[in-house]
Amino acid sequence: MAAACPDRSLSDAHSEWFVAQVRGGREFSVAEHLTQRKYEVFVPSYCERRRWSDRTKIIDRPLFSGYVFWRSYGEVLGRVVEVPGVSRLVGDHHGPSPVAAW
Repeated sequence: MAAACPDRSLSDAHSEWFVAQVRGGREFSVAEHLTQRKYEVFVPSYCERRRWSDRTKIIDRPLFSGYVFWRSYGEVLGRVVEVPGVSRLVGDHHGPSPVAAW
């Protein structure tokens, strides 16, 4: 039986998104930690069918391995680095840079 992929839509296009680099394979656990700390999180993902010798399973895989997008509403941006699994915030020497709108 195939599992449905979760809905990962963006809710508000007016606030700025930032990117955290995380250890490989920890994208969803970092997203859960950030959600518990009241950040809005987005992990773009896709469903992949994996086949083993005894079963087939549909798994949710991150589209950008090693990265988690998060949105802050005036909280201290640097607190994200304290989350287990976060390596660094993507930005320049001035601090984290917001993702450019396209």
